[in-house]
Amino acid sequence: MFHTKRTLSQAAIDHRLQTVTKVARKEQAALLAAPRNPWLWRMTTPPPPPKPCLPLLSRSVGEDWSYLNRRGQRARKEQVERGLTWMWTLQAAKREAVRAVLQLSAPIS
Repeated sequence: MFHTKRTLSQAAIDHRLQTVTKVARKEQAALLAAPRNPWLWRMTTPPPPPKPCLPLLSRSVGEDWSYLNRRGQRARKEQVERGLTWMWTLQAAKREAVRAVLQLSAPIS
């Protein structure tokens, strides 16, 4: 965060004057035209880049399922295995599609 001195734009002055009472409007009209010291709430460093989001199925691998009963734990394990198999199938299909596109776009010599 930093502090700077600047003159408010006419739109900012009008907005500030509309949000106060008539008595305060008369007092602030002259003050707002002069340069002000507004605090600009800006981060001095850029925010960190967002973390890549893992697929839901790969996040659920290795989770603690002790709160589930035996039947629920068995069912959850089967659900995750089924989901992982499907995810791997999709990834393989995507790799094949990319490979096919690269082979088509390769120059013929």
